[in-house]
Amino acid sequence: MKYIERQVNVPLCAVSTTSGLVNKTGTWKFAQPLFIDRVSPCNQQCPAGEDITGYMYLAGQGKFEEAWRLIMEENPFPAIMGRVCFHTCEEICNRKDHDEAVSIHTVERFIGDYALSHGLKIIVTQTEKDKKVAIVGAGPGGMSAAFHLRRMGYTVTIFDSNQSPGGMMRYGIPSYRLPNEVLDGEISRLYDIGIEFKMGVKVGKDITWDSLESQFDAIFIAIGAYEETSLGIEGLNKDGIFNALEFLHEIDLGKSPKIGKRISVIGGGNSAIDCARASRRLGAEVIIIYRRSEAEMPAHGEEIEMAKEEGVQF
Repeated sequence: MKYIERQVNVPLCAVSTTSGLVNKTGTWKFAQPLFIDRVSPCNQQCPAGEDITGYMYLAGQGKFEEAWRLIMEENPFPAIMGRVCFHTCEEICNRKDHDEAVSIHTVERFIGDYALSHGLKIIVTQTEKDKKVAIVGAGPGGMSAAFHLRRMGYTVTIFDSNQSPGGMMRYGIPSYRLPNEVLDGEISRLYDIGIEFKMGVKVGKDITWDSLESQFDAIFIAIGAYEETSLGIEGLNKDGIFNALEFLHEIDLGKSPKIGKRISVIGGGNSAIDCARASRRLGAEVIIIYRRSEAEMPAHGEEIEMAKEEGVQF
């Protein structure tokens, strides 16, 4: 097993000296157990590929820096992920069959915050390569690609039309879920390892694609999914009607959209919940309207419960 101080060939197991005529248990008394090292369900479920069992063990030993560095092998933003990931790893945690799932996301958040408060830095050990990569988009995908490429020794430049990096993490997730100081702290490490950010630059307008191709050996496009699905009904261009991303963008810029005292949010996804909870913080009375039952809402259950606690009506 990894991350333990001693090696064992056979895991600890129960042994009985009572006669098999009394303790009728079959062949287990004399059959040697076979230890099979498999990937745990939580590790298999993690879309970021984190070694959850590894960093949980290290955290349990108080080795928080080692735990952080293990997470950083796959994911450069543990303090962010510990806050905004919907931790489906916990849904299939074996511990839940005994009492309740291990609160994996809380541990990841703690480890990420520990790294920020202790000023832990990324270490680049690979030899510098004479290759340059341009990344279009400073969202989570683009910055993650930049992080891994830089650790491999490539020179990386990120282009983005926004004034600050972060993409949907900055302009689509309300600050009550992801504080800007946490986001900025995680991103600052990318600057520290030499990744260059060219913000306020729209590729295709401020710089041509041909120019990028001539200056860089490779281009990675990570422009995200900023376009929303339309309801396909008339009247959506009237005052007082907002698209979710437009509304959340205004909130994250520190503005206060004129929403009035009573609003309705159409939809049952996580963006709808974010809009509803953000509106409550603006002092509005909020009701969510969804075409199916609450059990069929695609929003995460914890988000729905927190919205109810904050006074959102369904």
